Amino acid sequence: MKFWQHMVITFSLLFPFVYGTDAFYGAMAFAVLGSVFPDVDVIEIREISSPLSRIMQAVKMILYYPISAVFSIMLFRNVTKHRGFAHTLLAAAIFSGILFLVFQYAGLNSEIAFFFFMGYCLHILEDCFTPSGTEPFLPLRTRIYGRIGTSSPLLIIIPFCFLAPVILFLFSYLSVENAKNLEMIMLAVFAMALKIS
Repeated sequence: MKFWQHMVITFSLLFPFVYGTDAFYGAMAFAVLGSVFPDVDVIEIREISSPLSRIMQAVKMILYYPISAVFSIMLFRNVTKHRGFAHTLLAAAIFSGILFLVFQYAGLNSEIAFFFFMGYCLHILEDCFTPSGTEPFLPLRTRIYGRIGTSSPLLIIIPFCFLAPVILFLFSYLSVENAKNLEMIMLAVFAMALKIS
């Protein structure tokens, strides 16, 4: 999936739950950042053209490579590849924990690290819908995958399906509770298409 697809789906799924809270803007910003963070493993130096790509490359060199190298040694297999270590719940917990500690040290609202974690986990779930899937429970070799190819027109339609309840809510056609319910129903329908091996 592309960055924009992860960002739109994560924003849409979390918006009804965070709307109206004191931490709304920070929570949504870090949830969206978390939604693209697992792809730190595919950012290459030749692709550095945007500020986000530059930040991701720096994170890859400073954090991702050293941490994933340790896990590669511990597990006796290469987990530095795309959809390897970065696409696991363990990585989500480690990187969110680091963010939590940084926020605590800086005296900022450390609860926002939870929304980074949610965005991160949603990215992993979203990638499970593709044929290559992910192994989110590393070190277990349980692959979860779906049938939606990365070039499928569905990957253009699905983000907007999740965005629709947010738009309807913003234009007062849905209550926030109905928007939440509609998002969860759509997520459940898509989840029925997953396979585990």
